[in-house]
Amino acid sequence: MAGFIETLKAEHFEYRCPVTLPLFSFACGDDAVSQVHRHALNLRRAGKRGRGLKVAFLTVLWPLAALVIAVQSAIIIDRKKHDLPLSRWRLGILFWAMMVRHNINVESTLRFKLWRPKNRRRVTEFIQHVEIIKLTPWLYRDRDVREIDSKVAFAELCQRHGLPHIEILMRITAGTIEQSVETLPRQDLFSKFDGWWGGSGGLIWIYDAAQDMWDAGQGPLDEASLRDHLRHLSATAARSDTLIVQSLLRNAVEMAPYSSGALCTMRVVTTKFPDQSAQLLRGSLRMPVGAMTVDNFGAGGLGARIMNDGRLSNAGEKFAGRRTHDSHPDTGARITGATLPFWDEVRTLALTAHDCATDIYSVGWDIAWTQNGPVIVEGNVVWGEDLLQMPDCEPLGVEYCEFYLSAKEASEHSFDS
Repeated sequence: MAGFIETLKAEHFEYRCPVTLPLFSFACGDDAVSQVHRHALNLRRAGKRGRGLKVAFLTVLWPLAALVIAVQSAIIIDRKKHDLPLSRWRLGILFWAMMVRHNINVESTLRFKLWRPKNRRRVTEFIQHVEIIKLTPWLYRDRDVREIDSKVAFAELCQRHGLPHIEILMRITAGTIEQSVETLPRQDLFSKFDGWWGGSGGLIWIYDAAQDMWDAGQGPLDEASLRDHLRHLSATAARSDTLIVQSLLRNAVEMAPYSSGALCTMRVVTTKFPDQSAQLLRGSLRMPVGAMTVDNFGAGGLGARIMNDGRLSNAGEKFAGRRTHDSHPDTGARITGATLPFWDEVRTLALTAHDCATDIYSVGWDIAWTQNGPVIVEGNVVWGEDLLQMPDCEPLGVEYCEFYLSAKEASEHSFDS
């Protein structure tokens, strides 16, 4: 039964109408948000042939299909887990109304807590995951984004431009060591796969000076054994991506209260157009909880929006009922309203990096605050709209959509030329 319910969720929670219908609130608007919503749907179609007939057909069918999805979703959802104050009847009506009026799927209704009147009043300003995964690849259809998305290429990019980053100590592909320092530094290390998302495959190797060995929880290894083990991990991985080894960064004292032990990073999203200076779009603090070895929002970590003055919103979870927290559940440190005194330095580093290193329209910089100051950990072309919107349900709205339309125009000009 549980498997059947999960299948239904996978099929229905993220489903939405594939074309713009006259029913939708953004169908005819000239504002930036409406244009971006329509553009995301237009990207699903290879051509315009039969468009009018399809729109007419779905204008009649979609309310009925949405009703079926809404009823099924309201029946199978765990209201206690999601802290839903509505009866199943009212919840079904909400799901149906969001789908028919705004093409907001069930998953987004839950993510952005649209049963709350305050959030529902701004419903059109939220950017859904199903939109971002269409919008971003299209924007970079003529651009090589590997220098940002590849951890190896990104480290080389930072090195060329003198940006503070984590040096790659060893690089292994398909079991073959392609690059390595002569001797591994006697300190804690971190290994991860290039191209793997959400912190998956990451391992912390704790160094024991007394034994001169590293241990990731499966028994201590000397340097030769560690190299062999890493080669084995690379050779037997489900994907053929490169395994990299880096020094393990630690949080500075000021950042320690926001972590259960692993490294915290700030996701700083900047935008830039050719011959212009980079601008800040939004920032978020990512916080590990429990026994996590990474801070990724999608891996179970907390996220909090960073306001322009460095103050934090409440923290939120992506899963587990999408609970919110005013304090860190492990350390007890206050999050909501707390100020990051180093925010200006972190923001400046992100803007400087974007100005000097790349002309990609938008980058999400993961920056750690260490005892030596800010250090860039990774760059992301797909920077996670969920982390930026979910914690305090603050939509990207006009801010993102005006940027996107300008980038769209620039990309079309570049593509045509």
